[in-house]
Amino acid sequence: MRDIVHILTFLIISLSGFAQADFNCTRPVTKIDSMDRAWYPFQIIDSIRFKESSGFIIADTNNKPIDFISSEEESYQRLSQEEPWSKDFFKKYKRTEFKSYKDYLIDHKKTSEFWDSLAFAENQFSNSMDMVVWIQNNSNDTILFPNQDGSLIGLIEAIDSKGEWKPIQYWWFSWCGNSYMDLILPPKNSIQIGLNNLLGDTETKMRLKIHGRDTIYFSNVFLGTVSADDFILSNETRLEMNEDSERISFLDSVHYGLTVFPDPPEIIIFEENEE
Repeated sequence: MRDIVHILTFLIISLSGFAQADFNCTRPVTKIDSMDRAWYPFQIIDSIRFKESSGFIIADTNNKPIDFISSEEESYQRLSQEEPWSKDFFKKYKRTEFKSYKDYLIDHKKTSEFWDSLAFAENQFSNSMDMVVWIQNNSNDTILFPNQDGSLIGLIEAIDSKGEWKPIQYWWFSWCGNSYMDLILPPKNSIQIGLNNLLGDTETKMRLKIHGRDTIYFSNVFLGTVSADDFILSNETRLEMNEDSERISFLDSVHYGLTVFPDPPEIIIFEENEE
């Protein structure tokens, strides 16, 4: 029985692309009254979308999703296929273990229809986002990006009421080493990611910050709308940071997973009664 548990764990990790099985991290979209957690599923396109542009990260509010099949949707599609969990896969195991596996799927409602429904919901969500950002590799070199559980690592910054660039999203680093792998962007290929830039009533300038393999990249500046609450970490997030301060980041430095901790920490929480 231990073998079947190990296989189930491996399948959830490797086939889904989400090592924490943390599906729908920020989906469906909900209105919250504080800073949101960033999450950027992606799609690699085997061509340069904007050949007339030499830009690396192109953020234009006029660019809308184009047949966006995100990495998250692809993960659900894989999970809906029976083949990875077919009886042949278990041929060296006892029939009772295969039956236990099938019973697990039924008990947890992890059926093909279940995963198909999540894939459909993700497709509807990602193709209805306010805009898309394109990352284009016009060079002859392969470019690597950290990929955490099927998402690029990035967040949005915006100009606040004092005229300063401040994050309106935070990044949550996974505790699991299996969460991380490299996203490979070959020469003359592009990445499409979606984002929502219409978040409130106040118009301001925004930019997207993307974590590269050894560099923090910034997009060009674009317009969006925010509310004052978008710049504020929720009380729940602040409590989480008191327990594990390195887990949450504003990506002010290269910080690939939980392997290298900034010293001092990027974000320091002061209680109201502290000086």
